[in-house]
Amino acid sequence: MTIEFTENGLSIRTLTEINQELQAEYRSIYGNDINLESSTPDGQRVGIEAKAIADIEETVLNLYNQMDADLAIGEWLNKLIKFAGIARKAATQSTVDVEITTDSNLTLPTGYTLIDDLNQEWITTTENILTTGVNTISFVSKIFGSISADANTITTQGDVVLGVVSVTNPANAIIGVDEETDGELRVRRAKSVERPAYSTVGGLFARLADLDGVSDVSVKENDTNVYDATRDINPH
Repeated sequence: MTIEFTENGLSIRTLTEINQELQAEYRSIYGNDINLESSTPDGQRVGIEAKAIADIEETVLNLYNQMDADLAIGEWLNKLIKFAGIARKAATQSTVDVEITTDSNLTLPTGYTLIDDLNQEWITTTENILTTGVNTISFVSKIFGSISADANTITTQGDVVLGVVSVTNPANAIIGVDEETDGELRVRRAKSVERPAYSTVGGLFARLADLDGVSDVSVKENDTNVYDATRDINPH
């Protein structure tokens, strides 16, 4: 069997099948007495060639699968979902308010960095003018995604500024959102085709799930003539 397109998609061979076919070809050329045991030079050559062919066929299969939004990954999936009019939801930065105590008036530059107990960096996004005493300044995590920091764990300056006496965060950080995963995006893409549907539930889900800031959504209905006590939904 060779790599081929069938009614079921792309069909490729296993490494064992390729190895066996190569051995048969070698024996047809050099005779059945050729030693193709894996410990022999000829056997090792067949193994190397079989592995190279298998890698190529698997790459072709992977490329073929990337054309299907239900199987695509990464950037391939990002391209395919454009046909559905949606985009992958990006990660957001975590935010935290930090109390900075100073002994003089000073200016903190954009990108001023603090470090928490887990060596995670927190930065300013604007220039901040501080007065003598306690000042509350907003910081964001340098890395996008679900970055957490418990109260009173951001206490070290990454960039030392003269006049800053101490820093600390009196409350926990507001945790950001990780980038939408391939699996989550595939589910949302599959349901996005219901946007023009006549089904109220399907249409609502597709539209709500695509709104910025929506990380999870569930739409329920009661299409019966009686009250649904389980979900607390009136008839119809």
